[in-house]
Amino acid sequence: MGSVFSHVRKVALDIEKTGCFYAEVFGFALEWKEEGGAGPAFLPLTEVPPPVRSALRMYLKDDVRLELAQYFEPPPIGTAERIPMNSLAMTHISFRVDDLEATLAAVRRWGGQVLEHTRVTNPTTGDYIMCLDPDGFRVE
Repeated sequence: MGSVFSHVRKVALDIEKTGCFYAEVFGFALEWKEEGGAGPAFLPLTEVPPPVRSALRMYLKDDVRLELAQYFEPPPIGTAERIPMNSLAMTHISFRVDDLEATLAAVRRWGGQVLEHTRVTNPTTGDYIMCLDPDGFRVE
């Protein structure tokens, strides 16, 4: 039985700001948007109790899709503070970039944060560092 990876979904506090971050820093292109949210047919998938008012954006880069959702009603729950890396949850997403310093400058310019204390260097594979997107989600 075959399968193909479809997408990951992330809730954003400000869908426009977060969308611009991933588009401008990492080259994602807006594939589609839905201002009214998923619609009644898809609400059972979300398990969010009605009434629901949200907005969706699907971004594409190569074969990777990133779906952003912003909830207006009910508002998002939880905190925007980063979760520990040993949490039973998705803790980060990761990109390989051609120019790390230019990417870090873009992260700052588009509303993210660079966590300088996390920088490590591997003599074989190069530098690694954690950043935060505008919502506080880790990006390696």
